Amino acid sequence: MKNPSLVDDIVQDTCIKIYKYLQTHQMPDNIEAWVTTVAKNMATDHLRMVKRNIDLLEHMQEHCFEVNLQEYYRTPEANLLSKQTTSDIKEALDSFDQQTKVILLLRQQGYSYNDISQKINLPLNTIKTKIHRGRRQLVTHLKEKECY
Repeated sequence: MKNPSLVDDIVQDTCIKIYKYLQTHQMPDNIEAWVTTVAKNMATDHLRMVKRNIDLLEHMQEHCFEVNLQEYYRTPEANLLSKQTTSDIKEALDSFDQQTKVILLLRQQGYSYNDISQKINLPLNTIKTKIHRGRRQLVTHLKEKECY
């Protein structure tokens, strides 16, 4: 990874995940291999999230509006969507119940289904269902606005 602050974030997230795990579980036999695996998985999860965001960005660019990809790559917090589309998404999210909104936002931030389930204390299948239905509702809303 070329962005040092991104690497620092992944390392920090890895350390937090390891710390939380060790609070409730016994230390693995081969700690070095286990830590390496956790770090590799965290980096892979992040890369998947970035790819998902880039795919969405490219799709939206083709079908909705012009987006400067260079701006996206320069700014970690850059919006994937134009101001109008962002307001359409916020409008759609406002129509969701609070729990679904939180679940969708956590998923967008890259949390796994299991992490969301543990964080919100809901069954895994409930999380999956709410994400699926929320995405469908969001797509319907954007189609109505002719942005998808």
